[in-house]
Amino acid sequence: MRVLTLIALALVASACSSTVRPRVSLPPTQVEALQAFDYADWTRITTTLVDARGRVDYPKLAADRAGLDRFIALIAVVGPKSKPALFPTREDQLAYYINAYNALTMFNVINRYPAIQSVNDDPKDFFYFTEFELDGGEIDLYSLENKIIRPTFQDARVHFALNCASAGCPVLPAEPFLPATLEAQLSREATRFLHEERNVAVEGGAIVLSQIFEWYAADFTPDPVSWIRAQAGDLDLPATAIVRHRPYDWALNDQSRP
Repeated sequence: MRVLTLIALALVASACSSTVRPRVSLPPTQVEALQAFDYADWTRITTTLVDARGRVDYPKLAADRAGLDRFIALIAVVGPKSKPALFPTREDQLAYYINAYNALTMFNVINRYPAIQSVNDDPKDFFYFTEFELDGGEIDLYSLENKIIRPTFQDARVHFALNCASAGCPVLPAEPFLPATLEAQLSREATRFLHEERNVAVEGGAIVLSQIFEWYAADFTPDPVSWIRAQAGDLDLPATAIVRHRPYDWALNDQSRP
């Protein structure tokens, strides 16, 4: 029965899913000539359209989305599987997938903007049923996170680098994640997340955590509170306390909205 249920769910997902193609395409000669992966367009987007709180200037992006469309076209045909020589290290590969996830999330939002109020308006469509071209294949956001990034790299800090375009998410940095600085960036984003009271706090004797620590508890070994103590020893968390989780804020990370 369980097997039949899983098959039925897979068939439903397959029937409901649709692939959003890149709006532009790259000349094959340009792809073949690449000697290194090019983050220039994604760098311009993050440094000019993302503020210190990780919010995106979606109206400005909607008015000029050429850079994002070019980057989406690039990751559609170039990646660790199709061009392994461009991604020789773990850092090269993980940086690619983190940036791809964040860029595809932004692409998914801007394609629905301004009608979209939250990625949680229709979470199944946003995360499961909308697929994108990536590295020569097709994938949805849920699978990119949970079938590639998490199991392949097994680094809990990625949860603080992946941004789902919501106020409750980790802050989207105003810069790309780059292979040469990835280790420092992951540690920095973990530290930032853990020291924000919205994510880790003590209230009425209880430890109150972001729901990220509830949804992905298995990634934070041996348990979320112990993991937090090991990463941020300066936080004063009671040795024995009830752990609660703060409801996630799914409001769109939009600079133009309150």
